[in-house]
Amino acid sequence: MEDKKFILQIGCHRGTLVSRDNEAREFDTYEEAYVSYLESKAAWKRIGYMVWFADIVAPDGTKTHLESNPYYY
Repeated sequence: MEDKKFILQIGCHRGTLVSRDNEAREFDTYEEAYVSYLESKAAWKRIGYMVWFADIVAPDGTKTHLESNPYYY
């Protein structure tokens, strides 16, 4: 049986529908997933993007909502 992972579901945008992107990343711990969220948020900000949404899903299915923003402003 495969080890269960924490999943960071994260997306970014630059204020338009066509600038949206998202992905899911796997981590061994919640802390690793959270650090990845913070690093992505900072990196995207430097290039004019913002977090569209970010959630961490635990191995038991529990979802922690970190952030959500509309893709228009």
